[in-house]
Amino acid sequence: LETRDLNGNVITQIGHGLQFEVWAYVQDMRNVPGYQSAPGLDDAEKGVFSAYMDLLYDTALVSFAGVEFSSNYPAGTNFDVGVPGIVNEVGALQGTGLPYGPSEKLLYKATFTASELGTTQFRSDPADDIPLHETTLNQPETQVDYPQIEFLATTIQVIESPDLVKVRQRYADRAVPADQKAGG
Repeated sequence: LETRDLNGNVITQIGHGLQFEVWAYVQDMRNVPGYQSAPGLDDAEKGVFSAYMDLLYDTALVSFAGVEFSSNYPAGTNFDVGVPGIVNEVGALQGTGLPYGPSEKLLYKATFTASELGTTQFRSDPADDIPLHETTLNQPETQVDYPQIEFLATTIQVIESPDLVKVRQRYADRAVPADQKAGG
C-alpha cells in the first residue's frame, strides 16, 4: 500500500480537506529469497491472477470517496463500503492474457478525503468471502493461503494545509470593507 496525491506522487502528508489515494499492489513472490520456493517456475509464468482484501481505515480522520481498478485487473471487480472504516472485499482478477510475471502490479486506487487533523493508518486484511474472493496465481493456477500473503499497511499525516490557510485569509481580508479594517 502507498499513499499518493491525485497526480500519482507518493506522499506522507496531506492537507486537511484534500483528497488523496491509497494504491494497492500485488506481486508474485515465489522464488524470491525468504518466500516460497517453486523449482522450475520461470519468471514468465509467474503472476497474480486475482487478489481481494479488506482495506481498513479510521473514519475519524478520513472519509472514503471511491475506487478505481487498474487496467491490469479489469474483471471481477468488487468492493463494498456498507460498514464504515472498511472497504470490504476490494479486488479484481486479471481476466485473459498472459501472466504478468514477477513484477509488482497495481490492483486498485482507493480515494479518500482528509477530514480531520492527525496521523491515520490504512491496513490490508484478508478477504472473508472465500472462494469467491480468493487470491490466486497464474502458473500453476492455485489459491494462495492467507499465511503466504503479506498484508501491508501505510500511514499518512493529515495537516493544516498552508495553501488553504492563505486562501481563507485572503478571502477573509476581502470580506472586510477597507474603512473597517484595523488601522484603516
